[in-house]
Amino acid sequence: MTATIDPPVATRSVNITLWIGVIVFPFLFAWLLLQRGYSSGVRLGAFSWMGIMIAFVLSTVSVDVESREPIETTALAENEPANAETLHRSQESSATVSPTVETAVPASEPGHEIEACMAAVAIINDRDPATFTGAEIGPNLYHVQYRRPDDGTSWQNRCQIVDGNRIVWAAYNAFGRGQQGRWRYEDEISYSIEADQLNMRVDQSGFVRSHSYPLSVFP
Repeated sequence: MTATIDPPVATRSVNITLWIGVIVFPFLFAWLLLQRGYSSGVRLGAFSWMGIMIAFVLSTVSVDVESREPIETTALAENEPANAETLHRSQESSATVSPTVETAVPASEPGHEIEACMAAVAIINDRDPATFTGAEIGPNLYHVQYRRPDDGTSWQNRCQIVDGNRIVWAAYNAFGRGQQGRWRYEDEISYSIEADQLNMRVDQSGFVRSHSYPLSVFP
């Protein structure tokens, strides 16, 4: 039996394009030199260059991280007093929030809140307050209603008194589902009592109406 000997593989030369690729981006092109035909010296040179590039990149990243850490620490230390002051101001402002509707100041003239609520809704809807009825249904919560004479439908509203003489109102059961609408904070409504006279002022986006009613007209 005669042994066969493979002919020697011819040494391949590295063209200029491959050399440029190895120099610029050795992480990819150096592996191409592992193909058959390239000499060990060429491979050693390419992978040595890739090692040098890896060491350079790692040292650059390390220096960049070390240079940023003191800056970030210093910035955090400088911002700590400002953050503490901001938190303190926020806590102060939270402690001095104006009272909401639920914690409103009671009216200065107790006993006339229902009349004021009826008058406010009457002015808004251009109705006669004498046709309204009302009742207090909860702490600082008043329910008023009237029946429209042209079609007999019942219209209902609710009010609260804030800051002593301001009125906030909302529609109720407007769609027949027994639900209350949103509070109309944008309407500026105020009232005062002088000598058995109820004085009203309603400002809806600049449309101002002022009326006075004897308290005796209310049911």
